[in-house]
Amino acid sequence: MTAPTKHMSSPPVVSIETAKHWIMIVVSLSFLVLYGAALTGWLRPITTNSLAERLEPIIFILVGFYFGQLPFTYALRSRKRELQRMREKLEETQKSKEQIQSEHDSMAEKISNAKIALDRFVAETNTTTNGHASGDSKRSVEIVRNILTS
Repeated sequence: MTAPTKHMSSPPVVSIETAKHWIMIVVSLSFLVLYGAALTGWLRPITTNSLAERLEPIIFILVGFYFGQLPFTYALRSRKRELQRMREKLEETQKSKEQIQSEHDSMAEKISNAKIALDRFVAETNTTTNGHASGDSKRSVEIVRNILTS
């Protein structure tokens, strides 16, 4: 008897977008901590605000870029989801169209078969009774044939 084999699960793959997101968070937080430390005077080598003044625009650019990207990525994701929903709706519509077309073809075939059967019935009635079939049945058949041809 063989022992059951264990499947090794691969480690989760980190997407590029997720990696970018986390790197941006770490960089932004590190600059914020440095900036806050420089403003409060916790960093002893920085007794003047010159380093803080040089870091301030960089920090604002990074934080602004990060928070500016958030709405963009959310909008992009929502548009992708909307496109996916539209594709699914289009596929459903296409399937229903094909189903309706097949039903239409089926009904056209049935009508064609009914016309053929009525034509045969009329021909048989005319030949067996030498044209003297009852008026009601012949008229009924003619009405049905007219309806099917219209």
